[in-house]
Amino acid sequence: MRRMRALLEDLRETAPEFRRAAIDAELALVNATTTRSFPGGGEQHAAAAADRQGLGSTATAPRGGDEPTDAGATRVPPNR
Repeated sequence: MRRMRALLEDLRETAPEFRRAAIDAELALVNATTTRSFPGGGEQHAAAAADRQGLGSTATAPRGGDEPTDAGATRVPPNR
């Protein structure tokens, strides 16, 4: 669900206006599935967050502190 949500949210930002209603409908289905599959607590909150990499954490998820982290991110040097 997290990767699907990330895909749909990214798509919504770049899609033409006339396509957004269909994307919103798909996001509503993802929301309903998340609510049904994770009835409450922290699991539902975690499942509702977008996760582009599918690693189970977001790029800005704090690790015990208030600072954002790049948890799970891999640094790739630019091609030259």
